[in-house]
Amino acid sequence: MFAEENSKLISSLYKAKKRQEISEILEYMGESGNPVFIYPILDGYAKYRNSSVGYYFIWSLSRLDSPSLGDHLNNLLESYEVQRGHIPLVLFFMAEKRFFSETANKMASMYLDNYEDTSFRKDFNLKSLELNCIMVYSYWADILKNHEQTLRRLIFNTNLSEGERALALNYLLEIDTDRQINFLIDNYAEKIRGRNIENNLARKLLVCQCGKPSVLKETIMGSGQEKAKSILSESGGKNKKEGNLLVYNNIRTIARIAILRRQINNKTLSSENIGFNIFPENELLVRQSQCLNEKNFFISMCKDLISIINSLDERIEDHKLSEKRMFDILVDIPEKKIDIPLGKLFLYLNAKGAGVDYYFYGFWQLEDLLEGLVAQKEDDEFFSNLKHFGIEKMYKEKQWHKINCYVLGYYMQILERVNRDFNQLIDQDVC
Repeated sequence: MFAEENSKLISSLYKAKKRQEISEILEYMGESGNPVFIYPILDGYAKYRNSSVGYYFIWSLSRLDSPSLGDHLNNLLESYEVQRGHIPLVLFFMAEKRFFSETANKMASMYLDNYEDTSFRKDFNLKSLELNCIMVYSYWADILKNHEQTLRRLIFNTNLSEGERALALNYLLEIDTDRQINFLIDNYAEKIRGRNIENNLARKLLVCQCGKPSVLKETIMGSGQEKAKSILSESGGKNKKEGNLLVYNNIRTIARIAILRRQINNKTLSSENIGFNIFPENELLVRQSQCLNEKNFFISMCKDLISIINSLDERIEDHKLSEKRMFDILVDIPEKKIDIPLGKLFLYLNAKGAGVDYYFYGFWQLEDLLEGLVAQKEDDEFFSNLKHFGIEKMYKEKQWHKINCYVLGYYMQILERVNRDFNQLIDQDVC
């Protein structure tokens, strides 16, 4: 029975001509995880890799459960059958499978060696998402140490975005932390104090687990800008011993969130009914990659995540709905939701015929959870809500890192549902 259904799905993929059809079929294949779809997806990618739908073939391929997936991804690189804009994505998924090769190493190194070149970044359409994918691969392939000088230059490169420089700093401090701390101390007065990098550095210092960071922390607390001092104070500015410090790394989840936001943007941009990216690039995503197991730091991460999910293109306000129609759509939704960006997105999508239901993919629930965690009003209603999400025990046991992991995973699941449902927005032919 399942074999016949899978056969029909494969046949449908070969026959499909519209982006919506192709995306929906690939979604089913990816969700199934069945490795029987590897070759149909690879064949489809060979056909559509240079089209706007090529991105979704790589995404669906990465979700299949096969020990040979790394080999297949590497073959795309070695045969030069991968669209160059997809190479960072392929490198990231290879790193997830802990599959490394000489070809992949050379490509990752090529990106890092040339990343400072503005023309190179433009030609390859490289932004913080692509840099993160390349860094993840380089870190796990143990070749990042070969690019220490490049990373040192990137953190001070004002032609890069805040997110790109923060990524470079995060990974630089993974290469012999004490040596990098000495480098940063030497450059503190001239290149760091009073600049945005000082805030990024303060955040990173909170999760450093060796001795030298204490010297730089004391330097910032003594003569740094107030924002950087405030960040360090989120954990009391204390230099905790390694045994008492637990850092939860969310690099994989953050990268997938960024990938999903990019896919959704591709769909809204190509839609004749919308025509723009609803999710702007957001530098705060980078900060979510690590969470210190300390309450104040965790609360600040929750505040950032609220800002991330409400960071939307201002054009969503142009829904052209009458006040009566607005309140018809927002029936039973709390009035306080109307004026926040998420509320405006809810109205905009309904105005565009996207058919968003009352639950709004789980956005309302996630925002309420985060706002409750930030407010810390520990009454019966608060704990009842935590119990509903299954995190009451984590909260009472002060497992802040686990709750941070949970809320990021919840956000990723929301985006997966949005990405799937937004297939209806793209109905153009691709061949």
